[in-house]
Amino acid sequence: MRAERQQLVSQVLGGALDPADFPQRYAAAADSWLAGLLARASDGSARGLALVAVGGYGAGSLSPASDLDLVLLHQWRRGHSEVARRIWYVIWDEGIKLDHSVRTPREALEVARSDLKALLGLLDLRLVSGDGELAGRVRDDVASWWRRQLAALLAAVEGSVGERHEVAGELAFLLEPDLKQSAGGLRDLALLRVLGVALPDTAERYRSAPLRRAERSIQAARAALQCAGGAGGD
Repeated sequence: MRAERQQLVSQVLGGALDPADFPQRYAAAADSWLAGLLARASDGSARGLALVAVGGYGAGSLSPASDLDLVLLHQWRRGHSEVARRIWYVIWDEGIKLDHSVRTPREALEVARSDLKALLGLLDLRLVSGDGELAGRVRDDVASWWRRQLAALLAAVEGSVGERHEVAGELAFLLEPDLKQSAGGLRDLALLRVLGVALPDTAERYRSAPLRRAERSIQAARAALQCAGGAGGD
């Protein structure tokens, strides 16, 4: 996986790959690799197990220095801890940053209810490999709770966004903006995306051509920055 990532980086630096296409290409490569890891770790039978991506990776986007944000969902299947260990250790040995957890559907929903950051990440939940019915049920349960509780949660969401904007400033008017955290950056675009799960008007706005172009431009800048710098940084 590390070699595949470096090949994509080299293509960007050599002009063969548009940096705007890097996030989706890298995410697709990671999907294929992780599907193989789950198949081997589960001895070819992933029934009752779902390896899912959340957050930015769940949305199908990975910059060169991005973590793999993964959750292994299980239905109290025997040996699930060993399956998780086999997957996580291969990723660590590959030198790729990992944010991971192992949850039952009930545990995933409990985390979503108690942790705003985790909730926002789970709203981008996407099946990488394994039991699609299990992953779909968790995604639907989290989305349903979000819709019911959105009015009560908006004040907390607004407060968190305001604090971030105060620290990071506004992307469009800074010489060196934080492409992820600044007002108008990738974090705000992600928030619009998950708000759209509950608010149809917001979903329509997020899908609009101007916002799609803006998001692609910011993702391209971030990918190019990390390819050229050889490290993380936004």
